[in-house]
Amino acid sequence: MRFREFLKTVNHQLSASSVCFLENAGFLDMDSVSYYCDYKTIQGSHSELIACEPDVFINSREREDLSSKLLIIANKKTKSFVSVSLYSKEKGIESAPLRNTCHGVIDLSDNGERWEGDILDGYPCGWGRFFNADNMLCYEGFRYKEYTVCYGTGYFPDVFPETKEYCGMLSFGLRCGKGTQYNRTGAAIYTGYWMSNKRLADNTVVVPPNTATQLFHNSLMNGFVVQEHSYHHLRAFSLSHYPFLETVEIASYCFYNEDVMPPVTHAPFTLSCCEALREVSIDGFSFSAFSSFSLTSLPSLRRLRVAATQSFAFPLCRVFRLESLPALTDVCIGSSCFQKAQSVVFRGGLVCFLSA
Repeated sequence: MRFREFLKTVNHQLSASSVCFLENAGFLDMDSVSYYCDYKTIQGSHSELIACEPDVFINSREREDLSSKLLIIANKKTKSFVSVSLYSKEKGIESAPLRNTCHGVIDLSDNGERWEGDILDGYPCGWGRFFNADNMLCYEGFRYKEYTVCYGTGYFPDVFPETKEYCGMLSFGLRCGKGTQYNRTGAAIYTGYWMSNKRLADNTVVVPPNTATQLFHNSLMNGFVVQEHSYHHLRAFSLSHYPFLETVEIASYCFYNEDVMPPVTHAPFTLSCCEALREVSIDGFSFSAFSSFSLTSLPSLRRLRVAATQSFAFPLCRVFRLESLPALTDVCIGSSCFQKAQSVVFRGGLVCFLSA
């Protein structure tokens, strides 16, 4: 996917000014864009990494209360930061003066830890190498202040000669995106995807019962489960371009608010462009005030269940759309669902339609 198309279809964190900068820098026509985001809040923030492989990486971190944001653009080929932008409610958008960056050595602790590389205002800002107190190389790559970002290589701190421990993408100190892990002899033991320092294996995200607003999902999840009585006050559900997502399960009384009548003008349910998604199941008494339901461009979707055993879901939904679902053969929708639908669209791949 081209970067320009990515920006139109993925719910990213980039601001309008950031997009304008990327366009002026000629990045929007780059191919091979991949997206890695963990929406779960860690220390009051959540981060995302956009990779325009093989060389350009965009790493951002935003406070949960939206009070501040940091955006870093790095070029691995030139081993340099392209831009570092900081936003705060008090000062607005500020750009770090990268023209003042110099190459040098700074002490990071009293016991001998040091950084050799790009420096701005006395802190790491760009490409360089970190050595521990025993003069062992521990990291080489991009770093901003105390965070390893974008891309780099970590080394075992107690193995001589220098031996890689990890090489790949990073997001504010955590392994994120594509990367390779090595053992202490230097042999690769895993090459693949990472999210928040965890390998992509059984990456099923489970939202606990009675969750109010806390987000848990990430862009590499292969299963998404929302348990009972969660997200009563959220007015949108959208998953688009989740390449590994296979199943979506929403329990009863989720996204439910019995006090909202009529429905919110714009409260969409959308699943699109998830190439591995094969099953969607939604229990009754959910999405009570949602205005639209759309499943599009899901080539592997075979099974759809909406309030199959409990008849009430999407009671006020006005738009119902199933489009480009070539594998869909098993559909069951409860008798009291979508009763207010004014626009119904079926296009492509609907082989079997059943009503409970």
